[in-house]
Amino acid sequence: MEAKLPVTEIWPPPLPGIGNVIQDMVDRGETSYYGEEGWAEKLEQGFEALLNMTYALSTSSGTAALHSAFTAANLGPGDEVICPTLTYLATVTPVFHVNALPCLVDCSPIDGNVTADTIAPKISAKTRAIVVTHMWGHPVDMDPILALAKAHGLTVIEDCSHAHGTMYKGKHVGTFGELAVFSLQGRKLIVAGQGGILVTNHEELYERAVLPGHFRVRAQQSVKQQHNRRWVRTGYGLNYRIHPFAACLAWHHLQNIERYISLRERNCNALIEAFAQSEYFEPPSIPIYATRISWYNFKVRVKQNYRLLLRDTQLDLLCNRARLAGLPVSRPSNPPLHLEVLFQEVSFGLRPHNCPNLCPHGNAFRGYSCGDMPIAEEFHNTTFNVEVFTEVDFVPYVRELVQRLDALANMLVHEPR
Repeated sequence: MEAKLPVTEIWPPPLPGIGNVIQDMVDRGETSYYGEEGWAEKLEQGFEALLNMTYALSTSSGTAALHSAFTAANLGPGDEVICPTLTYLATVTPVFHVNALPCLVDCSPIDGNVTADTIAPKISAKTRAIVVTHMWGHPVDMDPILALAKAHGLTVIEDCSHAHGTMYKGKHVGTFGELAVFSLQGRKLIVAGQGGILVTNHEELYERAVLPGHFRVRAQQSVKQQHNRRWVRTGYGLNYRIHPFAACLAWHHLQNIERYISLRERNCNALIEAFAQSEYFEPPSIPIYATRISWYNFKVRVKQNYRLLLRDTQLDLLCNRARLAGLPVSRPSNPPLHLEVLFQEVSFGLRPHNCPNLCPHGNAFRGYSCGDMPIAEEFHNTTFNVEVFTEVDFVPYVRELVQRLDALANMLVHEPR
C-alpha cells in the first residue's frame, strides 16, 4: 500500500504552557518594553550566549534589524553597498532608506550564495560595505570575503535570517562580519511571530544600532559613549522595539534550537541520500566548510542534462502536479532582485529622491535588466523546494517522494509540446 506523504506540519511547533505565560504577562500589564528588561533582555542574552557575542539588540523585525545595521555602519548618500541579487528583498531594500546605493551581484552556481569572485569585480571607490546572505541556511564561504573586505576597508554585514545555528568551519554564522542580523518571523527556526536580532562585538556599532529605533529609556541605558548620548532622547524616532509577547515566544523557541536543527538534519540527510539516486534531480551540494546547516529550505535542482527541458514554466507545471498529488514541494516565490521593478526602473517613485536605484554602467547609470545576473537567473529557474519537516519524521517517505517526482518529470519530458 502506498504511504501517504504529509503535505505540511504546523510551524512553529506548539510550546506547552506558553499560553499561561502570555496570560500572566497580560494580567501583570507586561505589554510594552521601554528599556533593557523582561523577555526582550532575556532573548538578547540568549543570542549573546549562543553566538558568544558581546552585544545583541532585539527589534520588531529582521528588516528593522537590517536598517539598524546599515545606519550603524554610517552608510549614506554616495556610498555603494554590495548585496546579493539572490536573496529576500528585505536584505537590500533598507539600503535605500539610508540613501545609499545597492550594487547587486551574481551568485555561485553551486549553492546560490555570493562569493568573493562575484563580489570582487563590483568593488569601486564608492563601495563601503558588503552584505552576504546565508541562503536557505547554507553558509557563505566567508574567509575569502573577509580577506577581500579587509583589503578594501569594507564593513561586512551578515544576513542570517535563514541560518540560525548554521556553522561555517565550526563557528556560528553571524560572528564573522562587523554586524549580523537574524529574522524571527513565523517561518524561521526561531519564531517570534515578527521580530529580529542584531548582533555585534563593536560598542560603537551597537550604540549606533540602538539609536534609530530604541530612543529614550533603552538608549539612555545602552548608549554609554558621550558623543552618542546627545541623541538618546530622539535617535531617529523610529520605534523598532520588539513586542513582549514576541520576545517571550522567541526565547522559548531558542531553548529548543539544538533539537530543531537535529530533527531537520535527520530529514534532510535522508532527502540528500534519496535525491542522489534520482534520474532528473540533484540534492543541494554541501561544501566541506559547511560544518552545520540549519536547513531553512531544502533546495532541489534539475540535473544539468535536463535543464533545457525542465525549467521555468515546465518546472512550475511539475510542482503544481506534484502538489495536487500530495507531494510537499513548491517553486521559489521570489525571483532574483534585479528582475524586480524596484531595481529596474530608475525613476521608481517610492524610493528616496536622492537615492535612485541605479546600476553602474560605464560612466552612466541604468536600471538592471534580465540577463545581468545569469547565474542567479539560471539557479532560480532550475530549482524547487521540498518542505523541510521538523517534528514530523519524514525519513520513511523520502524514497517514495523522489520516485514520484521522477515519474512526473519523465511524463513531462516525453509529453508532446
